[in-house]
Amino acid sequence: MSAEPWGPVDPAAWRSVPHLQGRLAGQADVEAGRAVFHLDVDPRRCAPAELSLPACAIQTLDDGRRRPVIVIQAEVLRDETILGVRYLEGGSGVCYAAEVEFLPGPDHRFGH
Repeated sequence: MSAEPWGPVDPAAWRSVPHLQGRLAGQADVEAGRAVFHLDVDPRRCAPAELSLPACAIQTLDDGRRRPVIVIQAEVLRDETILGVRYLEGGSGVCYAAEVEFLPGPDHRFGH
């Protein structure tokens, strides 16, 4: 794993990826790389999702391609679960839980 917050992720070290569990993210969490986004809404309108993180998943992109990701954040807003994800090659993104297939761990699609 890279020293920079959004650097590449080694699939073998997915459990050690910084993540946020059990609370809503703040700006400091985003800056530290524990979260991808910070929802600037009334905290009574959102809640942390009940998921075990970090988690391996396959994200389906808008163009139909499938991409392995590490889910590091999960928050519920208006009955939608929003995820913060890390890409193996580096970088981060945001998607809905409906756009991912959760896995028990890395599989052949993670390239190891």
